[in-house]
Amino acid sequence: MSGSNPFDDPAPDDSRSRYQGQDQVHAVKDRTIESQKRALRTLYQTEEIGVATAEELSHQGEQLARAEERLDNINQMQDESDKHINQLNSVFGGIKNFFTGKSDKKDVDEQTNYRSSNSDLRSA
Repeated sequence: MSGSNPFDDPAPDDSRSRYQGQDQVHAVKDRTIESQKRALRTLYQTEEIGVATAEELSHQGEQLARAEERLDNINQMQDESDKHINQLNSVFGGIKNFFTGKSDKKDVDEQTNYRSSNSDLRSA
């Protein structure tokens, strides 16, 4: 048998190293807990930012939808206005031609005659 008794008090160096080891374990545990708390705070802040961003994007989407609807209404009114203007031009153009006795062909012939007479005057 060996001369050491396992139930004897440990040497003072052994207990000191055991306490140092426990202190190191506690220090690592404390640092880990603090790190986890920081990570959770960052997670909550990120979640708040994400929610705020989603709300803002939803609001902007609604604004874009309203703007698109207004633009569609403007385009529809513009198309209707163009139709009315074309109808008025057609009616009044026909009335004007009726009273003046002019047609498009006569206007073209008159312009051709005017140009040729001006070129005759220049050459003389």
